[in-house]
Amino acid sequence: MQKLVVGNLKMNLLTITERERYFEFFKKKIRKKKITNSQIVLCPPSVHIESFVKKIKSKNVSVGAQNIFWEEKGSYTGEVSAPMVKNLGAEYVILGHSDQRRYFFEN
Repeated sequence: MQKLVVGNLKMNLLTITERERYFEFFKKKIRKKKITNSQIVLCPPSVHIESFVKKIKSKNVSVGAQNIFWEEKGSYTGEVSAPMVKNLGAEYVILGHSDQRRYFFEN
């Protein structure tokens, strides 16, 4: 059975420079490792998904979204839908965050 290792970057990578530093750091770390029987999923803030999809070039590393809204489209200010993140190239999504339950009363 393949292991799934998910990295949630939370609300970090505030600038393009920070994002580029993260890419370089990740590339250095991943280059030294032989990844077998595992899939790594990086989940950056939604504003960075497209850049991650373009930069990450490894069959063992995928990109995911941190959260999605349940509607496909509509007048939901600030929300991101599954089709939106899929069209950017994300293959996974993390759902059920403790902070979403705590601060936004999601259940």
